[in-house]
Amino acid sequence: MKRQPIPVFLQLVVAAILLIVPAMAGAQSTNLPLSVVNLVSDVSSAGRGNTNFAGEADANSGTVNPAKTLWVINNGEVPSMTMFGASFRSLNQGSMYTAAFSHADAKSENSYGLYASVRYIKSDSQAIGIVSGSNFRTLIPEFGFVQAFPGNPRLTFSFVARFVNISYTTQTFKDGHYQEDSPSALEGDVSFAYNGKDEDRNGFAFGVALKNFGLPMVFGFDGGQKTKVFLPIDIGGGASYTWTTAEKQQIDVLLDLHKSLAPNTPNDAAGYASYQSLSYGMFHPGSRYTAGIGVQLTRPFNDTIEKSLVFRLGGLLDSGIHSGYSGITAGIGLRLDKIRFDIAYGARNPYSSKMQFGTSYAF
Repeated sequence: MKRQPIPVFLQLVVAAILLIVPAMAGAQSTNLPLSVVNLVSDVSSAGRGNTNFAGEADANSGTVNPAKTLWVINNGEVPSMTMFGASFRSLNQGSMYTAAFSHADAKSENSYGLYASVRYIKSDSQAIGIVSGSNFRTLIPEFGFVQAFPGNPRLTFSFVARFVNISYTTQTFKDGHYQEDSPSALEGDVSFAYNGKDEDRNGFAFGVALKNFGLPMVFGFDGGQKTKVFLPIDIGGGASYTWTTAEKQQIDVLLDLHKSLAPNTPNDAAGYASYQSLSYGMFHPGSRYTAGIGVQLTRPFNDTIEKSLVFRLGGLLDSGIHSGYSGITAGIGLRLDKIRFDIAYGARNPYSSKMQFGTSYAF
């Protein structure tokens, strides 16, 4: 079979990732608002610049945009599908474990889906602004409902409810021991997705979401000083375009944009005086814009895309010189019909985590 050359547009995207992203990556900072909540378990998107809004859907992809859950039934061509997923992410002096479930159903008049996951993050030490301590344990269960718009299965929306609990040992010694603190918060997401791909999976898709909206968390043990810390509320969107070559290879180009609505967490006591009086908003000084760009090449073993090897490359850019997330990402995946395995090398982040591993099973 005659091998087709790589499209010029795809060559330009890869060149931009390899040349522009490293040049714009700034110095690392850890004063992002509760960045632990935004540790994403979607390994496939981690390999292509964290482009998750309009990328392929599997059991692990609901962390950012669960409205994509219905994409796995391809606009109603498959009656229903249930998926289970698990992932592991290494952190600096810690790790993250995730278990996920999703279900998509087109048997009724209006397609619907369900999504649930649990993330457990442990870290020996961590600083959240002026809040510091040791033995951090973060538990994040979440549940979402997905619904197709009546008469239009290509357009879907989802609502997610999330509980966040962070338990840790403070640096305050009182009554013969270091004090324990365990703040919690309820937060939610609203997301939308549109799947414009045809039966051969060629075409355009997009997604938008408002993430992590809720009241700030309050850190501080009983009898001690209380410190308000904003949730990492984020508004963002993304788009993807997919086309298939004559050799049945599938090429995806993806772009995601995020805007933080929360002010950055100060690293000193002086900054907290004004921080405590702030509220959420679009234009806080220093609040971040983040952009991710990625490409994905799927090479089937035969004529079906369901058994294939997937190569991913991406870049992540964070606004300002204090970039918490930036750099080049890469990943590889293996599809064996209903089973998927993914590995990703991620961009720099406040937790110095690089490697991620994930798997999912559909039936």
